[in-house]
Amino acid sequence: MSGATVAVSGGGGYVGAVLVPELLAAGYRVRVLDLFLFGTDTLPRSAGLVSLTGDVRDPDQVREWVAGADVVVHLAGVSNDPSCALDPGLSVSVNVEGTRTVLDAARRAGTGLVVQVSSASVYGIADGVPVTETSPLAPITEYGRTKCLAEDLLRSASGSGLPAVVLRPAAMFGYSPRLRLDLTVNLFTHHAVHRGEVTVFGGGQLRPVLHVRDLCDTVLTVLGRRWEPGVPPVYNLARENRSVRELADAVVREVDTRYGHLRTPTRSSSTPSDDRRSYAVDSTLARRDLGFSPARGVADGVHDLCDAFETGKVPDPLTDDRYVNVRRLRRLLGAPPG
Repeated sequence: MSGATVAVSGGGGYVGAVLVPELLAAGYRVRVLDLFLFGTDTLPRSAGLVSLTGDVRDPDQVREWVAGADVVVHLAGVSNDPSCALDPGLSVSVNVEGTRTVLDAARRAGTGLVVQVSSASVYGIADGVPVTETSPLAPITEYGRTKCLAEDLLRSASGSGLPAVVLRPAAMFGYSPRLRLDLTVNLFTHHAVHRGEVTVFGGGQLRPVLHVRDLCDTVLTVLGRRWEPGVPPVYNLARENRSVRELADAVVREVDTRYGHLRTPTRSSSTPSDDRRSYAVDSTLARRDLGFSPARGVADGVHDLCDAFETGKVPDPLTDDRYVNVRRLRRLLGAPPG
């Protein structure tokens, strides 16, 4: 499908800022729709890129963005649990009603495929064996619930003739030009490097993890296949499943190996947490159908972030709220600091 036009909602965000350059390099033309609340400098300049500032809830803006697109990759939304909890009504409006608007426009425009990036957070709490795509969904946060509702909308749209694929990525990590330092591995790396200490909230919760570039590579794989209308296939995407404590220990080990000759070892502590999310995911189906074989582990993500810190790609990581979704949203919404 190289040479086709791909419309990417939220293309200026954490995933989009990695995906869009990959699409351009692969020969796709790209149309981005994003509010750019976290900055306008996250995307490259390219003759193959049209960037529109707009809201996925606005039918006119969405129609303009989708016009002429062969594929829609839907990334836009209020991301992560604290941000959704800040204003649940806004979260439903963007994550659910925005999805409805995108799907309606894609169907009316005759788009050939919709790739919806959901989240493994739809599983909530799953004790025992890793969950598969047919496991019950039991989200325990507003974010997870909105992702479930958005998937329901996609299934209805696909049933009316719109080919679609759902990807459920694990907790992501790694460097992106629209960097997030509120993701577990990224947060631990940031604190280990800049504060010399890491605090683990809880620690026993299981987290599946995936490098952002491995997610983007998978999207390109999906775009290279032919998909028919019907019940959209769903794919879990995770490199590995680890406890939060294991993730912290892995980050500290890599940071101390890199900087141990320059400073004292990173301090690590634990504190109780009310975060009950805990699940491991099985990605066997993605390996079978898509050849999913994520190439980047936690150590790769840590060193990519350290390189970015050292080369000045992350100005003011301790104070700039662009790196922490809920802080930026609090300021934009006029909410008191949390």
